[in-house]
Amino acid sequence: MALELLGRAARGGEVLVCDKGYARRESAAQAGELDVTVVRPRRLDEPGEGLRLAPIRQRIESIIRTCEHPLMLERDRA
Repeated sequence: MALELLGRAARGGEVLVCDKGYARRESAAQAGELDVTVVRPRRLDEPGEGLRLAPIRQRIESIIRTCEHPLMLERDRA
């Protein structure tokens, strides 16, 4: 579903920050066709160091928490 939405919104040159769930080769190939760079942490079964995305994730979650109350997102379960 995420790749379908990405296909509708991508203009080319975007960077998609995602979790380990998007580690499939098919996902990377589809994103590459759309000229989208996928950035994700490495899985335990992958070699190398991988990226440290925890600070980015914490910032995103903080913004979401900040917006929940004023926009009443929690009430609507958004």
